[in-house]
Parts: sequence; structure tokens; C-alpha cells
Amino acid sequence: MKRIVIPTDFSDNALHAIRYCHNLFLGEEVEFVLLHTFGADVYTSAATLGLRADTSAMERQLEDSRRKLDSLKALLQSEYNGFGCSYTLLTRYDFLPDAINSLLQEQPAFLVAMGTQGATGAKEIFLGSNAVRIMQRVTETAVLAIPEASPLVVPRKIALATAHTDLPKPDQLAAFRDLAGRYEAQITIIHISDEVRLNEKQKKNRDWLQEQLAACDPAVFTLDNDHVDQAIMEYVGNTNTDIIGIISRKHTFFESLLKRSTLKELGYHSKIPLLVMHHQ
Repeated sequence: MKRIVIPTDFSDNALHAIRYCHNLFLGEEVEFVLLHTFGADVYTSAATLGLRADTSAMERQLEDSRRKLDSLKALLQSEYNGFGCSYTLLTRYDFLPDAINSLLQEQPAFLVAMGTQGATGAKEIFLGSNAVRIMQRVTETAVLAIPEASPLVVPRKIALATAHTDLPKPDQLAAFRDLAGRYEAQITIIHISDEVRLNEKQKKNRDWLQEQLAACDPAVFTLDNDHVDQAIMEYVGNTNTDIIGIISRKHTFFESLLKRSTLKELGYHSKIPLLVMHHQ
């Protein structure tokens, strides 16, 4: 049975992500861990968190959270009754990335999935601050970020963008491979480089990656472009790719890939779920 952790704030885009995952794994036994956190945000200090925890207001928030999770579970059961789904409902007074990491330490998961919302201001990145923090700090499990505009479709084309400078953790690449194999999706390894030749490390990484994905018979496509975000999104838009995978290392990479300015220029990217794997 697959275990998938999905944080929710009970918004429409969070519900869309939950439905997207149900459709993605339809007919398979899946435990969905629906997690709601409250009372802590990026501006809250640990000391303030401790003070806030000892209040009757927290009890009311706990009650409200549990009630909303129960309602969400009832809705999902009515929509997906008989499809092998089970639900674990969790409420935590914590920072969202910390809560997720704590859950993963208690019991590993196949995937962390979350809904993302479009940018609403010139300085915002389109995935939203919570999504980016999770992709940066939740590193033991692959993270699937599902934009609110992404259609509920079976993935037929999946791409993995890489410069062959880093390798994904094997278990996270296995999740990527599982998604492709489930629907016999076409995999394309997108090599983005402004260099004519690979160095020895890149060659070794390329060979390992192709060996790991050999059963999926991946195609290889090279983009000669030093603007990583633009190169990836142009490829996605031109090929109707359904899911794009990346291997994360640097905070600045997310800032480059997900800026609203790029989204505005290449608007189709907001419809593409992003599978983030972390480097070995």
C-alpha cells in the first residue's frame, strides 16, 4: 500500500491536489495522510510557539481542524468509495515543513503531494511560499507540487530535467519511475547545457540515470540554453508534457524556475505538476 502525505488548508487548490492524487492512483490501495497544521508560520519563534500552545484558543482551533478533516474525509469517501483508499487525519500545531518531516521520521511515505496557488503579486512566485519551503526542507521523500490549474489527466508524457551534475536519491527516482510505469508514459530526459561536451562526472551520472530508467526506454533531448527555467518551460509547452521532474540542490534554482515574471511570459507552466526529487 502506498502512503501519500497531503497537507491541506481546506482551500480549493488543496482539494484539487487531493483529487489529482486520487485520480493518479485510481484502483490502487493508497493510504492518504491528510495533514492540517495551524498556529505557526514563518514569523513565529519557538518561544512564541510554546506560549501560544497553552491557550484555550488552541483547543478551539484543534476542534475546528478535526471537524473540517472529518468533513473532508466524508466528501472523499462519497466520491471515491470502493477504490481502495484509506484516510489518516492529522492535526498539528507546528510549522508545516517540520510537521511533514516529523511524520516521515515516524513512518516513510511514497510521496508528499500538495496543491499550489497562482501568484497574486509581482514579488510572489507562482507555487507560493509554503510549497517552496516544503520543496527545500522536506528532502527524504519526493514532493509533487500540483498547480490549481492542472487538469485531472492520466500522465502520458513525463520529463526529467537535468544537467547531469546531481543524481536523485534512488527511492525518489523509484517514485518517478513508478508514475511513468503505471501508465506506460513516455519518459524524456531533458539535458540542459550550454557546454558542447559532458565532463567525466556528468557522463557517469548520465549513464547511471539511463540505466535506472532503462525499463522505461527514455528518450533523450538536449536543450542548449543557459536559462534553465525558460528552457524547461519551452519544452513542456511544445510537447504537452504532463509532469516535469527536477533534481533539487540549490535554493536559487527554485527562485529561478518559479518566478512570476517567467510564468507571465510562458503562462502554460502553471498547468504542469512538478515532481521534485532531492540529490544524493
